Amino acid sequence: MEAWKQCSSWLRALKVCANEEWDRGDAFGLAQDLRDGVLLCQLINIILPGSIGPRDYNITPRMSPFLCNRNIQTFLDVCSSKFKLPSKHLFEPPDLYDLYNFKKVLLTLSKLSQCPQVLKLGFPTFSTTSQSKVTKGVPKYEEEDIYGTFPGLAETNALEDEEEPIYYVKRDDDEDDIYEKMGLVTAIIKSTPKGSTIPKIGIRDKCINELIQSEEKYVQVLNSIRVHFIQKLNKDLDDEVMRTIFCNLEELYNLHEGLLGDMKLALKDPLKPVAESLLKWGKDLLKYGEYCSNLPDAFNEVEVQQKDSRIREAIQNCEQIANGCSFRLRDLLTVPMQRILKYHLIIRDLKKETPEGHPTYNSVLNALESLEDVACYVNEVKRDSENLKLINNVEATIKDYSGISLKTYGRHHRDGELRVQEGLNKSSSEKRYIFLFDKAIIITKLNNGSYIFNKTLLLKEFTMRPLSGPEQGSAGFMCLNLVSKQNQIYFYAKTADLRHKWQHCFEQSYNNIMPISRNFGNHNFEYCSFNQPTNCKNCEKLLHGSFFQGYCCKKCFISTHRWCIELPGNVECSVPINPSVSRRSSIEVKTLPIKPPALPPRRRDSISTPQDELWYVGEMERRNALQLLEGRPDGTFLVRKTLKGGSFEYKIDVIFKHKPQHLLIGFRNVSHQNPCCYLAPDITFFNLNQLVNYYREHSLNESFPTLSTTLLYPIYAVRRPSRLPSVR
Repeated sequence: MEAWKQCSSWLRALKVCANEEWDRGDAFGLAQDLRDGVLLCQLINIILPGSIGPRDYNITPRMSPFLCNRNIQTFLDVCSSKFKLPSKHLFEPPDLYDLYNFKKVLLTLSKLSQCPQVLKLGFPTFSTTSQSKVTKGVPKYEEEDIYGTFPGLAETNALEDEEEPIYYVKRDDDEDDIYEKMGLVTAIIKSTPKGSTIPKIGIRDKCINELIQSEEKYVQVLNSIRVHFIQKLNKDLDDEVMRTIFCNLEELYNLHEGLLGDMKLALKDPLKPVAESLLKWGKDLLKYGEYCSNLPDAFNEVEVQQKDSRIREAIQNCEQIANGCSFRLRDLLTVPMQRILKYHLIIRDLKKETPEGHPTYNSVLNALESLEDVACYVNEVKRDSENLKLINNVEATIKDYSGISLKTYGRHHRDGELRVQEGLNKSSSEKRYIFLFDKAIIITKLNNGSYIFNKTLLLKEFTMRPLSGPEQGSAGFMCLNLVSKQNQIYFYAKTADLRHKWQHCFEQSYNNIMPISRNFGNHNFEYCSFNQPTNCKNCEKLLHGSFFQGYCCKKCFISTHRWCIELPGNVECSVPINPSVSRRSSIEVKTLPIKPPALPPRRRDSISTPQDELWYVGEMERRNALQLLEGRPDGTFLVRKTLKGGSFEYKIDVIFKHKPQHLLIGFRNVSHQNPCCYLAPDITFFNLNQLVNYYREHSLNESFPTLSTTLLYPIYAVRRPSRLPSVR
């Protein structure tokens, strides 16, 4: 049996993959699963539990070669230190990530399978030396011939393009299931069926009562964590550990006690809508950004602390007293994140049951808009927290770097190996490992797994141009220095596909720091970080994230989203530039007070054409739609018309997991009395408005299993100057 088949069987025997269906039927498929290093780190912890701590490897590294190689190096370090494998039996990270020598990878795993620690588990070993046996009448099989094609396959099969691997270990309990078991899920109130005798207002009242009841149970859960865990464990754990595990949970408890009190008062006063209570506490709900971004560290800290038998016993005692061990501490810590991301869904149900003429209708609309904005803000803060951790890891890894903190260069967009050539001398091109941020390119030399600093290129001093002439068809692009007009730097990727990906990231970085419209209206907008939650001056929505959230005019200090700079109602800036102000750090900009975002004007419910809808952009090519959607939050969508084969067709473009998804709308050429358009043939609609309205309330996974989102934000929802006034 070939070595890779033996290795695959061995990994299945050790149950490295939580999914029992995991079974690679080809050698390259196995190599792809191993390339990010996650499975290898999990393998080590199965053989010798606790050898690699949760903080020592990244479980979702596929968008960053740096993280993949870091995982692989962690695995190799443990093989050497704890399993005493000699260096001659250890592969190098490029042997796996770039698949330069997959045969050496199999050798390392074979030697690991023969270690005493593994033999004690009773699993069979495997060897790479038996693969070349000659069967009578059959030519000798050279397995290395298979592996020799792997480097080329690795270049054309990037990990980032694949779906999430099925072998990632997930949490034991589903978080939504925990949330439901605790009784925190409000019933999904369906729209009143035709012919029903139940008064609509009765269903609405039931929805409000269930909202308040679930809030009461949530406050009880928070209080239980306070009383049975925070107060009890305080004597066993130091302050720093307690802060890491429980973060600002005490503040959240105080917040929701106040919110619950306001909700109960509103229930007694028909003139005071319950939704207005959520608007009142909207600013405080932004504290969830800190809690949710800290949650992975909290999980890791719990696992680390439970290695101490005394601490583990103390936590188990707390779990027994709190709920009879029905829920572990880690389960309870997930509940706040689940709650904050469900408020807008609850209010959406309430909106369905609130007639337009109802006195509280505008309050419900404003609350829904505000809570959707809060949910998006929290998600972006969490993503930024992960990005900052990656940036800190990169900075700590690069040797001989003594410049400013890398986080001042903005978000990390991409990293990987490129050939770099300065000037026209092609013989000067060398392999370099590149880290691309919003504001800078960090060039390093990769030497035996170490990243040695070479130079920093500030993007504002360069412009990017594709190669022309004889070099036009190559996998390269050029950066021209704007200062000297002569110092040209050429970057070459391994393939044309990789070049396109790098170019897209470069363009994204340029657009972030130097948007074309940055001087619109006599302003002087600069890409900035804001030290507290800030609203956009134009659309009044929050600037999402925790750093480099948007733009601030260096003259009048107006803050804005990039896509809001050219809003029709934008006030022109007439403040002269103050030299002393222009030199101020972008971290010290002024911020606007938080207020609940307002809604755009209510559109007609049913029209025959989509011309006036906030989501319709008319005839538009795909590339223009991508530019319009770039940088928008998940759930942002548009509907466009495009010419194909001499006729028009309609498409929906929606952002999901930071990437645009393109959905073709199908039409049936039947009479107007029958359904005529659809995303999936089994769910049909009379017109585009009906289709869009349906998927604004129902997840797209009803038609596309991998798209777990609704159509949340129409593309022009924040680009119209007129809107309903906010209700305080």
